[in-house]
Amino acid sequence: MRLDPMNPYRHAVETGIAYAHMRAERWEDALRWAERALQSQPNTGNAARAIAISKAMMGQFDEARQAVKKLLELDPEARISNRPLLYVSAEFRARITDALRKAGMPE
Repeated sequence: MRLDPMNPYRHAVETGIAYAHMRAERWEDALRWAERALQSQPNTGNAARAIAISKAMMGQFDEARQAVKKLLELDPEARISNRPLLYVSAEFRARITDALRKAGMPE
């Protein structure tokens, strides 16, 4: 996929693609797109969150903790309770919540 390199909102598209891959449980693809988004816009908390979730869901908890740390630098108010994934099943949300807990995300 080619995106306009001059588009100031490219990171939003890349983050959206990352979240689409997460919903399909394609964690490696989600991670790749989230990392691209964070590279495009280093201040995007949603991409940092997607990285934390993807790494945690792949069992890479040390790296997920680093991603949570980055997320909290970008968005100090981010918590599991105030940044829920929308439009997903309760079972999927519970799995993501558990993974974020293991990665050290505050409640």
